[in-house]
Amino acid sequence: MTHFDIVMRKLFSYATHLQNVNTDDAGWWNLHEWSEAEQAEFSEWLHEYLKLNRDARKELMIVPVKADSVIRRAVTAFLSRYGWRVKQTTRREAERR
Repeated sequence: MTHFDIVMRKLFSYATHLQNVNTDDAGWWNLHEWSEAEQAEFSEWLHEYLKLNRDARKELMIVPVKADSVIRRAVTAFLSRYGWRVKQTTRREAERR
């Protein structure tokens, strides 16, 4: 199993109701939403995974260095390409924060 497969399996764990998603179809990532908290949790997981795993950095990053800022940019790039849509919060929910 590749590191990309491991990361995608983790990503899909946030969308357990989705089965047999054809990732060849354009817009497949629009099939699910996640909360800002879920996205932040996945982002932290991916950051730690890349930070602690040299082979994963080599496979998934253009510049596979261990620098925190570079890993954060790689995580942001990954989320923009593969991450689910973030659920929109209502005005009342936003005011509670």
